[in-house]
Amino acid sequence: MKKAAIWLVLLCGAVFVLAETAVASDVDIKFGGFGQFQYYYEQGSNISKFVPKRVRFKATGTLTDRVGFFVQHDFWGMPNTTPPAPLLFDARLDYTLCPCAKLSAGQFALPFGIETPISPYNLDAITYSYVVGAGWPQRPDSLGGPTGLFSYIRDLGVMLWGTYPKNDWKAIYNLAVFNGRGFNQVEENRPKDVVGRLAGSYKWATLGGSYYYGKTGAVSGSLQDKMRYGVDFKVDRDPFLFHAEFIQGKDDTITRRGYYALAEVKLWKVLQPVIKYDVWDPNTSTGNNQINKIAGGLNWYFSPNSKLQMIYEVKGEESDSVTTRYNDDFILQWGMSF
Repeated sequence: MKKAAIWLVLLCGAVFVLAETAVASDVDIKFGGFGQFQYYYEQGSNISKFVPKRVRFKATGTLTDRVGFFVQHDFWGMPNTTPPAPLLFDARLDYTLCPCAKLSAGQFALPFGIETPISPYNLDAITYSYVVGAGWPQRPDSLGGPTGLFSYIRDLGVMLWGTYPKNDWKAIYNLAVFNGRGFNQVEENRPKDVVGRLAGSYKWATLGGSYYYGKTGAVSGSLQDKMRYGVDFKVDRDPFLFHAEFIQGKDDTITRRGYYALAEVKLWKVLQPVIKYDVWDPNTSTGNNQINKIAGGLNWYFSPNSKLQMIYEVKGEESDSVTTRYNDDFILQWGMSF
């Protein structure tokens, strides 16, 4: 809690200084955030509970015509602690090099694939896919479950990124260097992790590829390789949306892989049926450990800033003792943003 309190004081101080600067020099600063409250039922444990899932505050803006910033803090950041510990999620400075290139430094989401950098408020199926990292540790966004290939999602580093448009075509690129330890963590070795994504977009269709390589382990011990690569595809043509990803990774000698596909349609601009298929294999050399999940639900938009989401997840979990064990979930979530 002491560390969280220090982060909170620093955050408030930074926002105060920026606000004072804005008064003096017309710096553009916007405040916002979102909150999510859930009812969750798990068939396997036969437990149902109400959960204040997330309470996030953010500040974004520009300091000059070339320098911008983004700060995001979650006041219900780590629900598995008592009381829940607040967390600093994002603290990023952006410098515009040219219209198609920016340089960012600080703590921010990994630029890998489609779902990894998505805000949890914009997840139409409520939870992240298993392969992305719907588990613990370093994943306060999740309800629990297996740890995927990107269990921490955010990290400390620098990134070159941008978009190059050409008529109906668009090239999207990201190249970043991170510590590789996750957000709010102290580095433990000398090597840095590298992650990149390159995507091409034509009108309403996007095809992309991502790659991640780094080392894990303390400097005093032996370092192990950490590698991930993925391919993603997205079709966004109102009122239809479809996207899918395949990601494979290797931690030392263990190979892991997973994929998902999501489809949805928006009806009368207020109702959004959604269906998702999600597969995760935490060790391709070991049998009876794969998880398959089919999720179906409905999102109801009361306004552009408020929605009710409901989803039922049918999970088939393989194990050594039982060929397939079902442990279904039902999630009802109300969210609002400002």
